[in-house]
Parts: sequence; structure tokens; C-alpha cells
Amino acid sequence: MNEIAKHIREIANQAGRNIIACKVTAVDGKTCDVEPLDGSAPLKKVKLNSAPDQNYGIVATPVVDSVVLIALRTETDASVLMFSEIEKYELILSDDIKLEMNKNEIIFNDNSKNSYLIDINNLKTKLNNIENDLNTLKNIFTAWVPVPMDGGAVLKTASTAWATQTLTPTQVSDINDEKIKH
Repeated sequence: MNEIAKHIREIANQAGRNIIACKVTAVDGKTCDVEPLDGSAPLKKVKLNSAPDQNYGIVATPVVDSVVLIALRTETDASVLMFSEIEKYELILSDDIKLEMNKNEIIFNDNSKNSYLIDINNLKTKLNNIENDLNTLKNIFTAWVPVPMDGGAVLKTASTAWATQTLTPTQVSDINDEKIKH
């Protein structure tokens, strides 16, 4: 049993020497260049995901000048394990299904439809304005008592205030959520 524990400690110690804190100096697609904080030689083309040559998967892109922890598999093969700051995060499941998140927005499928999701609260406000306007008109007609021989003067007077208040036409910018694009 002591022999197994000894080997586990050796493996853990070896793994610890292969994890290095580094400063990100450049980012290029699915790789980055880093400078180890211990002053050792810079590393180029450090992988941001397990298979940068594949089109699918998860890629977290670090911010230049941020700190990352990298794992050295060999002297020339390294991958980022942890990030102090992320510029964007991408999940690519297929050619048609992609999700990107950054500090400003969430984008589905490269925003290929050039459209936004609806901000439901703004849409609700717009719909409530129309409903209230129709209810006002209904109340005018409900309260109206026809007066013989007035030619509709009482109805015209009752509805004039309503008729002069126009609704503002809805623009896409009134109801879209610019932080979520698809």
C-alpha cells in the first residue's frame, strides 16, 4: 500500500512541474503565445482546446496580457487549462449550430439572420399600449348615449380626445435585445 501511495505522489509531483503560469502575449484563432511567469522561454501555438485543427468543440479565448495556466504534454505540445480573463467563449456543435459569448453580447450561429431576440418587457409595453387604446375606444362607445337628431355630435365630442392621441409605430430597436443576436 505504501508503494502505491509513493507512486501516486511521484505522478502528482511530476504533473505539478508540467503546469506553468504564463502571461498571454498573442492570440490567433484556437492557439495563443505565452511567456511563462517564471522567466523561462516563451511558448508558441499553445492550444486553447484539445484539438485546434478541428472545426467543432469548445474554445475559450483569453485576453492578451492576462494570466493562464498551461499544461505541458511535451516540450512542444501545451494546452491552456485555466484563464484569469476570457475575451470570448465559443461552443461549436456543427456547421449550423454555434454559440459565442463575449463581454458585450451572446451570438447564435454567427448572427447569420442579422436579427435579435425580442426583449419581452418592451414588447409587452407596446402591446399594452394598443390594448389600452382599444379599451378606451370601447369605453367611449359603451358610455355613449345616442341623442336623437344631433348628427353624432355627442359621439364626436366623446371620441375627439381619443382620436387625436396617436400611437407611436413600433421600430425593431424598440423591442429587440441587442445583447443576443442570431
